[in-house]
Amino acid sequence: MKSIFNFDTQAGTYDEYYITDLGIAIDKSEKECVKKFLDSIPKGNILELGCGTGHWSEWISQQGFEVYGIDIAKKMLAKADSKNIPNCKFEFMSMTDLKFDDASVDNIIAITSLEFSVDLDKTFSEIKRVLKPNGFFIAAVLNSKSVIGITKKSNPTFVNANFFTSEELSLRLDSFGNPDFCEAAFLNDKFEVDKNSEPAMIVGCVKNTKSQF
Repeated sequence: MKSIFNFDTQAGTYDEYYITDLGIAIDKSEKECVKKFLDSIPKGNILELGCGTGHWSEWISQQGFEVYGIDIAKKMLAKADSKNIPNCKFEFMSMTDLKFDDASVDNIIAITSLEFSVDLDKTFSEIKRVLKPNGFFIAAVLNSKSVIGITKKSNPTFVNANFFTSEELSLRLDSFGNPDFCEAAFLNDKFEVDKNSEPAMIVGCVKNTKSQF
């Protein structure tokens, strides 16, 4: 399966970021934003696109959801599996080819994974196909106008990734229903937390009221 970046090269060190001072601060900001939406969603199963090492999976399960995490990075999946996270199952699968029946998934979440899809149109088509009517889709994406977006050409992880503007994310989510948004991870040009700076993450949540089923 194709990928914009081979995350297996980071499997052994990926979680180390979350124990740095900056990582702790950014993680807190991002989770506060996502939690606003998770708290308003009826508990059920939730498909996590690009689950990686299970860092977010564990936290999502702690919010009361049964998490089904998928990824195409096998070493990242092995790391997630090794954690034995309650209420989480992980599987090798591409977000452009979801092995689920039509309208069979309660909720879907993607945390900074859509940027690495090799075919974003296909990915969104698959999300819309498998998401139940009135199910929720949460998309947390990296902001192309943030310092991370502006400098991404110098970062081997992000150089080929497709970051989003708030307008682009809104346009994608409008096809499901009427989305709500919040912002997180405010960083200045020195990569320091600064509430007056552009957010590195934009989070959108939408109820699937325009389902084709």
